Amino acid sequence: MTARAASLAAAATRFAAQDLLATTAQLAECGVTSGVLRQRLATGEWIRIERELVGISAPMTWERRVRGAVLLGGASALVSHGTAARLHRFDGYDRFDEICLCSMGGAHIRGTAETRISRTRTVTSRHRLVTRSGIPVVSIPVALIQIAGREGRDATARALDGALRDGISPRWIRTVVDEIARSGLSGPGLLGELLHERVDRRLPRSWYQRLAKRLLAAHGLDLVDEWQVRDGTAIVASLDLAIPSLRIGVECQSWAWHAPPAAQDRDNRRKRRLRELGWELVEVWWTDLDRIGEVARDVEVAITRRRPTLPGIS
Repeated sequence: MTARAASLAAAATRFAAQDLLATTAQLAECGVTSGVLRQRLATGEWIRIERELVGISAPMTWERRVRGAVLLGGASALVSHGTAARLHRFDGYDRFDEICLCSMGGAHIRGTAETRISRTRTVTSRHRLVTRSGIPVVSIPVALIQIAGREGRDATARALDGALRDGISPRWIRTVVDEIARSGLSGPGLLGELLHERVDRRLPRSWYQRLAKRLLAAHGLDLVDEWQVRDGTAIVASLDLAIPSLRIGVECQSWAWHAPPAAQDRDNRRKRRLRELGWELVEVWWTDLDRIGEVARDVEVAITRRRPTLPGIS
């Protein structure tokens, strides 16, 4: 194999690993000379996307745009803010179209012409993750902090709720919030507040009373506060609300209890035993505070399911 053929084979491997993109410096490392580069560009086999970014002709998808920005950004560049949120699959960011990068340790970085760049000393290598496709991105807690600082409460709350549902540890988020809070940035304060609401608070008793009143008016069913489900003499669960005649319970969940594996295992065993005893649970969260109508409909669905199948249960 000639040197030219070897360099083009190395370049092809590089393109294949990077969404059909490569920097001119990477091509030079593959042995591609300036003459070969000009020839390939002239024939259209390769196209120049930026002064130092070359690609094989293909649709410029969002993923390719992100890759191109990261390649130009260099070793200190991380995908950040809403772009990181989309890579992490946060709720509400599946159509986020901007390309955002931040630097690690305050380094100067650059990107493509469309890239929005943030330079901060707060984000360091310990906040760096790499996706399966090899794109460096800020960690999930840092992305949430960045969203809180730039996008505000509603977007942050939705993204945080989704992350917690996906099993992201509240302790990890809180640790990073506490660490970055010392930097004086605005995002950690808001994210910490939202996390506190979801992890440390329970729905107020008055909320359950309003739910019970609504269901009594609609279905003529009395809901009992703080109903204890027993298995013999052992207490299996203490439900926030219950319709004992139909074995339907309403229970407030806490993200904190779902974080440690041991606690999650205990909770799963408890719920399994409730199901074995014939109970159906409607789970509610702090974020349901303003969604009482939706919760009422969930309970009504359970009532409709249960009434014909459990006649006479008391």
